[in-house]
Amino acid sequence: MDIIGIRWKLILFVFSLITLSFGCTYQTVRFNTIPEQADIYVNGIPHGKSPVTAKLLTDAFNADSLSKTHIIIAKMDGYTDEVLILRSSSAFWNNPKPFPDTITLKLRKIMSEKPSSVGMGTCWPIALGYVVTNHHVIDGYEKITLIRPDGKKIRATVFAMDKINDIVLLKVADPKELPPALPIAVSKLGIGNKVFTIGYPHPDILGANPKLTDGIISSVSGFQDDPRTYQITVPLQAGNSGGPLINQNGEVVGIVTSKLNAIKVFKWSGDFPQNVNFAVKISYLKALFDSITALDYSINELVRESGDLEALAKRIQDSVMIVLAE
Repeated sequence: MDIIGIRWKLILFVFSLITLSFGCTYQTVRFNTIPEQADIYVNGIPHGKSPVTAKLLTDAFNADSLSKTHIIIAKMDGYTDEVLILRSSSAFWNNPKPFPDTITLKLRKIMSEKPSSVGMGTCWPIALGYVVTNHHVIDGYEKITLIRPDGKKIRATVFAMDKINDIVLLKVADPKELPPALPIAVSKLGIGNKVFTIGYPHPDILGANPKLTDGIISSVSGFQDDPRTYQITVPLQAGNSGGPLINQNGEVVGIVTSKLNAIKVFKWSGDFPQNVNFAVKISYLKALFDSITALDYSINELVRESGDLEALAKRIQDSVMIVLAE
């Protein structure tokens, strides 16, 4: 059995981009399409502009043990993101096949961005008077409308964003129109902790009433051990994006953002993954709003209080809204 070939396929199907597993100490990565311009992130940490230097990769590998996966992302406005997976694994150390001295990643220029006519997701307010959702929900749209559970519509604009971690803060003209804010968790969660989300999956099909799904934290890291995200068993659908991941005290511990594509997994591996979903950890939201100026007006925050799922849902559901992007 071609074990190495299978490993390549399992990595490639998720990213549909250039990925590489190797056992040498480092390789130089050059972005020859737009040299010295792309923003480079290694394991979620910014590392300046392209190209990635051999020294950066050497330092990264020396700082970690074998079998560590490094995720390098090149981003630039007007170009598609490129992702390179560098995996140091003992299975490759004795591989006699020589590796190239350089790997070229091409950032492809976006010829035209034509999102669907309407984007939908879930959003929720914080005590600072802003509203939180995923960046991909509103990306490429000009008009943003928040819809409260009682049907009231509120116009919003983008105030601050973190594209890398898929977070955006929205601002409204009058924060008094917003429902009570959801409290932000202080402590981190571990494997097995119960969590849930309230959101609006497929509102055009399932209706505009909020929907609840629950599960557990199945891993404290995401795909390829990404430290920025939790892996969760909470079922997610289109429309859940941007919703709060909530603990048993009614505190937000993350922002639900994505799920593993089961069809692609089946095509590459013959297996259907079940409940492999991800949420960005709340610490990345904290980092974003710690860098902004607080409004003169803040809104009331719901109490932090444990309870059964029914009681928590009743307390929280009116603070979770639909975000409509046009």
